[in-house]
Amino acid sequence: MTPYNLTDGKAQQVRGLIKSMPDEDTRLDFASVVLIDEIDAASARISEGIARSKDSNALSTLPHFASDLQAQISTLASSGVRPWQKGTSAAKALRSHLGLALDASVGDAAKLARLCGAKDFVTHHLESKALRAFQERVSGSPTVLVQEGSTPQSTAFVLARAIGDYLVFQSDKSCVAKTYTDRQAVGRAFAAEFMAPAEGVIAMIDEDEQSTTQVAEHYQVPFDVVMHQYGNNYARLQDA
Repeated sequence: MTPYNLTDGKAQQVRGLIKSMPDEDTRLDFASVVLIDEIDAASARISEGIARSKDSNALSTLPHFASDLQAQISTLASSGVRPWQKGTSAAKALRSHLGLALDASVGDAAKLARLCGAKDFVTHHLESKALRAFQERVSGSPTVLVQEGSTPQSTAFVLARAIGDYLVFQSDKSCVAKTYTDRQAVGRAFAAEFMAPAEGVIAMIDEDEQSTTQVAEHYQVPFDVVMHQYGNNYARLQDA
């Protein structure tokens, strides 16, 4: 938008967006994938989905995880480390807290949601395809809506991104978007390490001689996640 086409109606929409989403990082990511003319429809769709899914999609144990991990994650959001390091650190902390071995698969979106307290996780139509998920805290529990139509592996990965965002930032509202901001990088790094830990991926490929496809199937993640984990961490872990 430019100041020249900012009508009274659109200005009111912007005011409404700022009021409903005061966290600037979240609002900018949301506004990057939901155009001004889509805001009303997208907001209504999200509100309807949250109201309908506040029981089935409420990750009721996630705030307890955040509380239990406070010592490890409380300063991540404001720390000076790189976004991917924030996400990876939170993922390692949660896997350790849950007692998950490096080769343990979290499972699909339904299993991941149940792990975090959801009853019967369902996906939703979120108006904009670039808006991958939206989280809103309802009665203390983050309720997450994930865009429908993706593969089971992608759905689980997007849900993991939302979980990572909540653990690190603990915002009342946040979104998972198809953008490449620092905040979205935190969620992507968390999801990659939580769903397919780099050490486990490298061990399965190098020591167990499994193919990248087999490893992706084992962890139930998209193929490119395994390639990313192996390629980006191999040299670092060898040096360590």
